[in-house]
Order: sequence, then C-alpha cells, then structure tokens
Amino acid sequence: MSDANDLYVAFIDASAMVALADRGDATHRAAVSAYEELKAAGYRLFTTSYAIAEAFELIAIGLGHAAARHWLQALRIDIYHLDPDDISRARTRLVTDERLASRTLTDALNITAMERLGVRDAFAVDPDFVVEFD
Repeated sequence: MSDANDLYVAFIDASAMVALADRGDATHRAAVSAYEELKAAGYRLFTTSYAIAEAFELIAIGLGHAAARHWLQALRIDIYHLDPDDISRARTRLVTDERLASRTLTDALNITAMERLGVRDAFAVDPDFVVEFD
C-alpha cells in the first residue's frame, strides 16, 4: 500500500467521502478543510471497495443516482480489496469482539483492512468510527 515516499497513510471512511461530496452536509466544510490539511501534510489516502459501495449508496439516497454516478466517475483514490482471510477475520471479530458489537460489517471490514496494512490514521466524520487496535 505504501512505498518509501509515503510518510503518512490514512484510511478514508464512507462518512468522509459523503461529507466531501454533499455540499449540504453539516460536516461538509470541516471535511473539506480536513481533506486539504491531510493532503498538505503529505498523507496518502486509501479506502476499501466496501467503503466506496457504502458511500455510493448514501450519496444516491441523499443526492440522487446521477450525483452518485458522477461522484464514482470522478473518484481518484487508492482502493484496498480485502481477501477471503480479511473477510473471515472481520466476520469473526464482528460476532465475537464486544468492542465491535454496535458496528456494521463494513466498519469491521475497514478496520481489518487498516490493521492488515498497519494504518492507524483514519479520516471519518462519523463519530462512531473510532478504531481500536489489538
């Protein structure tokens, strides 16, 4: 995921992608500011295919399918594709780890991707997306 030129890497959650896309979102301005700060600090952002699917659905519901398709076409971000072991680990953790009891499967998958890649920073506007690492 990273190379010698990447000092900082951060995961971008669906909540942040939606806030960036939706100018009417209460957190849009803060999200834009945070995004600009991360890029200026040299962060390389990545997400998962699951976060993209979640963001697409939320944008389609909130702004319409045309806006969601436009967002998807314009999306330029590195995407981590979870493998079967990642998916199995996320599923097991979701049903056995009490810290994840109120999380979605997508959150568990994204946290698993972050752990697999050794990434501890996340860009999210969802206050429930606080990552706890083992």
